[in-house]
Amino acid sequence: HIEFVQQKIQEHVEWAMYVHCYAHRINLVTVDCCKSITDVSDFFALLQQLYNFIAGSYVHSSWIKLQQKVFPREMPIELKRLSDTRWTSQIVACRAVQKRFEVVLKLLEDISEESHRERAFEARTIRQLLDIKFLYCLEFFSHLFRLLIGVSDTLQKKQINMGVAIDLIKTTVEEVESIRNEDMSKTFFINARAAAEKFKLKWDIISSKRKRIIPTKLAAGDMV
Repeated sequence: HIEFVQQKIQEHVEWAMYVHCYAHRINLVTVDCCKSITDVSDFFALLQQLYNFIAGSYVHSSWIKLQQKVFPREMPIELKRLSDTRWTSQIVACRAVQKRFEVVLKLLEDISEESHRERAFEARTIRQLLDIKFLYCLEFFSHLFRLLIGVSDTLQKKQINMGVAIDLIKTTVEEVESIRNEDMSKTFFINARAAAEKFKLKWDIISSKRKRIIPTKLAAGDMV
C-alpha cells in the first residue's frame, strides 16, 4: 500500500520524496536487526512453525481442550501469526507461548506418540527444538517488544509533535541500550534456565565452549 501511494504522488509531483514516519522506522530497524542475526531469525522461524502446526484444525481442537484441562479457570489463548508489517506486534505471539508453554510441551508430547506418523514426527521435531535458547529469546523479546510497542503506538497518535517524538526516541534508545548490561542479560538467562529445568529441557548448550586442542608435545610436558 505504501509503495502504491508513493507512486501515485510522484505521478503528480515528480520530485516528491517519501519519508517513513518514526513508527514505521522503528518497525524497519527492528525487522532488519532481527533477520540479520541467525539465532534470532531461527527463533522467530520456530515461533511461526509452532503457530502453523497448532493452527491446523485437528491440532487446534486438541490445543483448546488441553488448555481447558490445565487452566480450567482461564480462557484459552490463541497463538498469533507473525507479521513483518508491524514487527512489534510479535510481543503478542511471544506472550501467548510464554503463558501456555506448559500446554505447548504437553500437546507436542501427546501428538508425538500418536499413530499419524507425519504429524507425530513434526511434533517431535518442534519439541526437540524448544530448548534454553528458545526460552531465552522469549524472555528477551517479550521485554524488548514491550518497550517498542508502547513507543510505536505513541508515535502514531495524531496529537504528538516533533519535540515529543524525538525525546521519546532518545529515551527508548537509552532503555534498549540498558538491556545490554550484564545484570539484565543474567536475569533473562536465570529465568530461562529455571524454566528449562522445570520442564526438563536442554539448558547447558549456551555455556558449551569449543575445547582447546593442546599440542601433543606441550601436553606431555616436552620442551619445544
